[in-house]
Amino acid sequence: VFDFADQHRGSYSDSLNSVVCPFYCSYSGFQDELLWGASWIHTASENSSYLSYIQNNGHTLGADDDDYSFSWDDKRVGTKVLLSKYVTTSSFLLLTYSKYLKSYGGVAL
Repeated sequence: VFDFADQHRGSYSDSLNSVVCPFYCSYSGFQDELLWGASWIHTASENSSYLSYIQNNGHTLGADDDDYSFSWDDKRVGTKVLLSKYVTTSSFLLLTYSKYLKSYGGVAL
């Protein structure tokens, strides 16, 4: 199912617009679902190819974008929490926090 979703990208509400909108539109798109799905498959199977998928596609799928809360429509925060136990190198964490600090006008040391 994941491979099918990745190969045939798009939001369900694009094809069912008049049926599902305005009640259940996908405002954030499909990208967060691909990240969320790959995160859960990696967690359940420990298959490193799904972690590699996230590392290779995360930027283009919006993993670097600002996210404020977890919801039915945007699962990027959940993906980051789920994968946080696999990110153990302090240099990666420092780089990530430094990037967010700079994006809000702060200065990283």
